[in-house]
Amino acid sequence: MFNSRAPNRQIKASRQIENESLASKQVMSDSIEVYRRSHEAAEKLDYFICGVAGALFAYMGQNYIPRKLEFGISLLEPLALIFLAGAFFAGLKRIEVCNAQTSINHDQLKLNDEAKELIKLIGPSLENKDLFQSQLDRNIFQTENLKKLLNKVYLKNSRYYKLRNRLLALGFGAIFLSKLLSPYAGSLTWK
Repeated sequence: MFNSRAPNRQIKASRQIENESLASKQVMSDSIEVYRRSHEAAEKLDYFICGVAGALFAYMGQNYIPRKLEFGISLLEPLALIFLAGAFFAGLKRIEVCNAQTSINHDQLKLNDEAKELIKLIGPSLENKDLFQSQLDRNIFQTENLKKLLNKVYLKNSRYYKLRNRLLALGFGAIFLSKLLSPYAGSLTWK
């Protein structure tokens, strides 16, 4: 006996699979879009903070009057300049490392796409495995090396992030204290 509903079930099942595939692609493109936007926002913040540190350094350097350095309030302005210059430098290095990290991520994604293509060429029957195995092994080796390199770059990025923020905070603190304590400059000198 022939069941006429069986082909309809197969059609419905294939449509459901297609719909699920489209939904997963939409979720994937949404997650990529969210990542792209957050990455752009982080880059803009890095540029902004680096710009603020550089502008404050230039402003303070322009208005700085060199004096004899004593251990006291007069030491705060040169310290602020040093901290701001360090924050600016650390910010530039962070931007440089972020660009390197993005490049490594790109290379890693390219290798992953190549590996997927190689696996498709090998096929489910594994009849072409011998032809593409050396390429696949080289691809896996390069991917592992990129992962190690990416971990090192990530650690550098984190260090520059922390260094930049700490130096900027110290620079702001030194500026604040130098302005707050400047009326008492004659009476407050530590010896």
